[in-house]
Amino acid sequence: TNSESLSFYGDATYDVTERLHVSAGVRWTDERKSRLGGIGVLAGIGGIFGADGSGPRIGTPGFEFAIQDRTIFDPDINGDGVITAAEKLTTYLDGINSDGVSDDFMALLTEATAGGLNVAAQNASVGDKFVDWRFRLAYDLSDDNMIYALVSTGHKAPGLNDNITPTVAPTYKGEKVTLYEIGTKNEFDLAGRKATLNLSMFYNDYRDQVFQSLISASAAANLLGLPQDQVPGGGGSIAFRFNAAKSSIKGFNLEGSIELPANIRLGGNLLYLDAKFDEGRVIDPRFGAFTTFPNADPNRFLGPFDPVTQPNYFDFLAGPPFNQTLNAFDFDGDGVLEGAGEDLTRDLKGNKLPRTPKWSINVNLSQVIELEKGSFDWLVNFAYRASHFLTAFNGTGVEPLTGEPAPSFYDKVDSYVNIDIGIGYNFDDDGRVRLEGYVSNLTQEIHATSQLSDGFNFNRWYNNPRTYGARLKLKL
Repeated sequence: TNSESLSFYGDATYDVTERLHVSAGVRWTDERKSRLGGIGVLAGIGGIFGADGSGPRIGTPGFEFAIQDRTIFDPDINGDGVITAAEKLTTYLDGINSDGVSDDFMALLTEATAGGLNVAAQNASVGDKFVDWRFRLAYDLSDDNMIYALVSTGHKAPGLNDNITPTVAPTYKGEKVTLYEIGTKNEFDLAGRKATLNLSMFYNDYRDQVFQSLISASAAANLLGLPQDQVPGGGGSIAFRFNAAKSSIKGFNLEGSIELPANIRLGGNLLYLDAKFDEGRVIDPRFGAFTTFPNADPNRFLGPFDPVTQPNYFDFLAGPPFNQTLNAFDFDGDGVLEGAGEDLTRDLKGNKLPRTPKWSINVNLSQVIELEKGSFDWLVNFAYRASHFLTAFNGTGVEPLTGEPAPSFYDKVDSYVNIDIGIGYNFDDDGRVRLEGYVSNLTQEIHATSQLSDGFNFNRWYNNPRTYGARLKLKL
């Protein structure tokens, strides 16, 4: 993958008076991304067994991918528009430098069995040009106090999805945000001690927000109106990114510090966030890929539950007493729920943005002790985070359509406090040799940091446990 960015920018400040200052800036950016590669999916390989009757082995010690030594990047080797089993096999073998010591898959894989391989080129590019700007007014109330107002814009570059067919790599637009902010910055003496107190209030208008859902490749193809016959991976899940929402983020940030006796410093900040979706409707991957069952009726949510013709685990939603008939989304507007591309969706309006606690508080206490030779210092930091959600669906452990308990629909993180401490010793006044010790997550706080669910898999990632160690720093 290659990324290129070309930009020109300028920024200037004009002093209207000794106290009133006007600043303005503009940036022009040209972002380009390109990709050269391929994808191979082994799903669908059947009838291949080792000598002991077990499934084939691949990736044992000694196995090595070709990576940059690969010479074939398009599985349609002869360019006739049809990817044959022989071309799939040749493309797959071109990506492997060596087998593992216990691998038997390559010996069992032949042209006759390679038809189940799903290979596709991953060659595509995307780019965009945009202009960002900022305008700021600042007024000095005194040499130590000022107020300001700011308006600025920002963009995040567009990107690529994995190829849905050999020739189609869906892109998504860049995100854009406009920031409005007012604030004040102040330095003053408090009982003879130096102190600072800063306050900012802000509003972010966030548009074309990118979301990622785990859906089947066939679902993504159907969503985009693409043919299904050469979809890599068949019904396998892919991470599909798309522009889906508009949101607003408003709040305030209060931060301050004070120098205490004995060279002790107390500092901290208080952040309040009200971050919500104003609009947006996205595929809800928690319901699974409905077309992975060959005899699943794509219109099964429109009628009574039939366990014979509708064996999908998630069809319990369509059965008594629920008789689910809502929330499938007719993307192509033809009045029919195809299933593959029209999975259940959620309206995000009013939901909180992921990982945006309403209240965040940080308090730190530190001291530097000057010694006859060198210095000793220590720091304790307390961090509080209010409860928040890990996904845009704001799941509380209840299936939103039926009211039934559903643990995989839970993505809330309760409030917590994290404590970190650190100590250090400088062996000389220049700090050229420094020894540090630290303890992170002193109280063994446990909380999830991210979550991913596609209906069949429910994964959570957690914060690091208590971690401690030492570092020796040398400045030459």
